[in-house]
Amino acid sequence: ENDLLRIGISINHVKVLIEEVTRYLIFSGANLIYGGDLFPGSYSFCILDLYRMEKKYISANLNKIKNFLAWPMFLKVSKNWQAEISDVAEIIEIAPPSFVQRNYDLNLFIEPRGHYNKLAWALSLTNMRKKMISIENARIFTCGKLFKFAGILPGILEEFLIAIRQNKPVYLLGGFGGCTASIVNILNGENDISFNMEQQEKGLRKTK
Repeated sequence: ENDLLRIGISINHVKVLIEEVTRYLIFSGANLIYGGDLFPGSYSFCILDLYRMEKKYISANLNKIKNFLAWPMFLKVSKNWQAEISDVAEIIEIAPPSFVQRNYDLNLFIEPRGHYNKLAWALSLTNMRKKMISIENARIFTCGKLFKFAGILPGILEEFLIAIRQNKPVYLLGGFGGCTASIVNILNGENDISFNMEQQEKGLRKTK
């Protein structure tokens, strides 16, 4: 959010962006895949309301959004919430890699605290991202955290690298700041230090 303020926009601009891109993809006949939080209160929650509206007034035959969630995050999804969004979204639960499965009770939620739990979260997120991107035809990126992330890398950066390695087309909307803007800057040869160790350590200290 600090990055949004720096470039003179607000979270409402991001919501409009998400809505407009989603609407365009729906009209183009695309099947949507989303990795992460579509819960109430998240800035991307508007996707569900938009999807319902388009399904009601434009086409009742829209395919559901595939919402990928990694272990242990999907353990927090209640049956009531799954039922509430079942008209527009399907939650895809991705189990963690074998290392995590051998060392944790997969029926118990863990917080990302302590070295081992943080590693389990990070490995699970990487596994989910690889599987999600493997079935995609293309991926659109915008915004994204630079600090205080739960994975091995900032989520947008890791997904970008996975998509490139899997030879997937990527679309970077860097005008809204965040991790995507830093990726664009680096690709353009600019001196963006967001991902260097010193900057990441500063960001970590600020978010504690």
